[in-house]
Amino acid sequence: LFSFSLVFGSMALAFDVVRYFAVQSRIENTAGAIALFTAKNRRVISDNNVDGLAQQIASLEIEGSSIPSFQSANLHLDRFTVMRSEDGADIQVTLGANLPVTLMQAFNFFEDIEITETATAHSSIENSEIVLVVDRSEAAGLSGKMTSILDAANIFSALLVDLKEGSVKLAIVPYGNIHTNVSPYSNWVPQTDWPTQIPPNVPGLINWTGPLTNQRWCVGVRSVEIAPHVTPSDEKFPLILNIDKEAGPTPAEDLYSIATTEECSAIAVRPLQDVPADLSPYFLSLSATGETANGTAMLWAERLLSPTWREDWKLGNGAPADYGSGIKKNIVMITASANQEGTGQDQIFEDSCARMKVNGIRTFIVNFETSSSERANLMECASTTRHYYSAADPIELIQAMKNIVKSLMTVRLVEVN
Repeated sequence: LFSFSLVFGSMALAFDVVRYFAVQSRIENTAGAIALFTAKNRRVISDNNVDGLAQQIASLEIEGSSIPSFQSANLHLDRFTVMRSEDGADIQVTLGANLPVTLMQAFNFFEDIEITETATAHSSIENSEIVLVVDRSEAAGLSGKMTSILDAANIFSALLVDLKEGSVKLAIVPYGNIHTNVSPYSNWVPQTDWPTQIPPNVPGLINWTGPLTNQRWCVGVRSVEIAPHVTPSDEKFPLILNIDKEAGPTPAEDLYSIATTEECSAIAVRPLQDVPADLSPYFLSLSATGETANGTAMLWAERLLSPTWREDWKLGNGAPADYGSGIKKNIVMITASANQEGTGQDQIFEDSCARMKVNGIRTFIVNFETSSSERANLMECASTTRHYYSAADPIELIQAMKNIVKSLMTVRLVEVN
C-alpha cells in the first residue's frame, strides 16, 4: 500500500505538472501573439476595438483548445489587461487562467493553480525612405476623387509622424501631367533657358513675390534617348516657364508676370526630408490640373529614391541612401485616373516599376476606382499581390492607407515573463 501510494502520488504529480507546463506554454504563446497583434494595430484601429478583438482572440486560444488534457481542464480566461507606454510604442499584455488539479485531488490538493503570463511588444517605423505619389490630375478633380485622395494622404503622413522612430524620411510627388515642378532646382535646366530680361536687370515691375525660382515653373521631358536614371548634372531638362510683359506708359512701369500654363503644378515635388508634424497645408495647396501621367509620376518617385541623384538633390541628410544599405525604400501611389492612350505613359510606368523591383524598392499601389483597363498594369507594378489595394470608396481608401502603414511597421517582442 505504501509503494502504491508513492507510485500513484508520483504519477498524479507528474500528470498535473505536465498539464501545468502545457497550459503555461499556451498562455505564454498567446500573450506574445496578442502583444504583437495589439502593437501592430496601434493607431490604425482604435484602442477599444483593438483591445476587444485581442480579448476575443485570447479567449478562443485558451478556452478553445483541442488538446484532450486541456478540455478536461475546463480553462477560462480569468485575467486580461493591456497597458500602453506613454508614447504607445510599447504594449504590455497580461493573460491569466486558473488550472484545476485532477489526480492530485486524491491527496487533498483542491485549489486551482493560477497561471499568469505577461508579454511586451514594441512597434515603430524606422530606417525608411518613403515616396508618396498622389494623383491630382484634372480627371481626379472633376470626378471628385481628389478630395478623398488628399484626405487619405494626410492621414497617412500623420500616422508616419506618430509611428516613426529613428530615420524616417518622406517625399511627395503631386502629379498631373508630364510637366513636373522641381523648384528651386534651377540648375537642372540650361542656364541659357533661364529668363534674364526681367526686372531688376531691365526697367519695370514684377507681380510676383520672392525669387523667380520659387514661382510656377517646371521641367519637361528630356529626349527619349536619355536614360531615365541620367542625372541633371549629366543632362539638363527643358525649362517650362513663360513670362508676359504688359507695357506701361514708360519702360519703368512695364509689368512682368508669370504666364506658365497651369498644366505645370504650382506646388513642387517634395524631396526626402523628415516627416513634418502637419502636412495638411501642403495637401490643401494642391489643385487639380493636367492630364494623367502615371508613368512620369512613377519615374520621379524612382529618382527621389535613387542614390545616383543624391548630389543633385543636395539634401545634406544622406538621402537618398544607397540600395542595400539597410534603409527600406518604399513607394506608395494613389491613382484615380487612367493614362491617355497614345502618350507612351503606360510603357514608362511599366519600365520604371520593373527597375524598382530589381533595386529592391517596395511599391504599394492603391487603385481608387480607375478604369478596368488600368487594373492589370497597376497590379503588375505592385511588388506583390499583397502590395496592391483596390478602393471603391473613400472609407476603403483610408483603410488601404492604414494597412500600408501596418506593412511599414516593425513589431517585435521585447519581454516575456
